[in-house]
Parts: sequence; structure tokens; C-alpha cells
Amino acid sequence: MRDVKDAIEAQKMQLWGIHDGILRAVMVTEMVDYPQSRAVRVLTLTGKECEQWLDVLIKTLEEWGGENGAHQIEFTERIS
Repeated sequence: MRDVKDAIEAQKMQLWGIHDGILRAVMVTEMVDYPQSRAVRVLTLTGKECEQWLDVLIKTLEEWGGENGAHQIEFTERIS
């Protein structure tokens, strides 16, 4: 996980907190460039009561990704 921390500090990955006054979830993303497209990749996402925030999270990723040239969102799993 040190590599993820280093990438966040270098602004190559993004650390997100989902909250409504209480921290509900955390997520790490990165931008991935392909030959003909760009994507927001969700590396890890964990939280509780996702039915309360999942729609907002997806909308936020769509807007942020679009502002940064991404046309898709991918979810992946990190195994340590």
C-alpha cells in the first residue's frame, strides 16, 4: 500500500472521502490513458450503507472524469 500512498502524494492517484458529516466510504482512483480513450479507474472502494451514496458517487465520477477527458469508468480490485 506504500505505492498507493506515494502515488496519492504525487497526485497520480486521488483519495476520495464520501461523507454527510460522517465518513461513509473511502475510494482511490487514477486516470488511465489508452491509445484512443481515457478512463477513471477505481482501484479501491470501501464503505457502509452504499445505497445512500452510490448514485452520488457515480455522478461525481462521471462529472469529474468528463472534466478531465475521461469517457469511461472502470472498477478493479487490488489484492495485496
